[in-house]
Amino acid sequence: LYLAYQALTRPLPPIGGTGGMPEWAPEETIAPTSTATEPAPAPEPTTTTPVVPTIASARQIDPPPDGDENEHPELVDLAIDGDPGTVWYSRTYVRADYGMKSGIGFAVTLAEPATITTVTLDVRGTGGNVEIRVTDPATPTEGEVLASGPVGPGTVFTLAAPTEGQHVVAWFTLLPQTADGSN
Repeated sequence: LYLAYQALTRPLPPIGGTGGMPEWAPEETIAPTSTATEPAPAPEPTTTTPVVPTIASARQIDPPPDGDENEHPELVDLAIDGDPGTVWYSRTYVRADYGMKSGIGFAVTLAEPATITTVTLDVRGTGGNVEIRVTDPATPTEGEVLASGPVGPGTVFTLAAPTEGQHVVAWFTLLPQTADGSN
């Protein structure tokens, strides 16, 4: 490829010279070249568009012994239906730290394992604290915390490292507060 580029871009020899062949190359080793001076085509860009994995299912997480698995399970599908006008929400608590348990969560199961680099949460409150893990929803507090922090509308968490998995858990250790002051 380099030799072809050199052959296409070198200056033409003087009339009566070596006929366009370099002096160092024997005549039988040089392939005929075009005299056109068209620029080489630009290389194709190598950037890839991120693939958004398909969510197969979701569930609310409120594990016993402190929880009762009743954080509005009937609304879970509304969080993943693609309609920003429909939502899943937890029960309302007097305190942002619940006062009686370590947290509640929301988990999505992907249609197939994927490399996860970011997680986007669109929350109708602000503040609180959420921990993002790629772990089995049955054990939501096990596994490495890959990202954490307060939430709000359109919060994007970038994982410390791309992580392969099929289950993503958002474990809320502190609830965000809505505009009317509810937790």
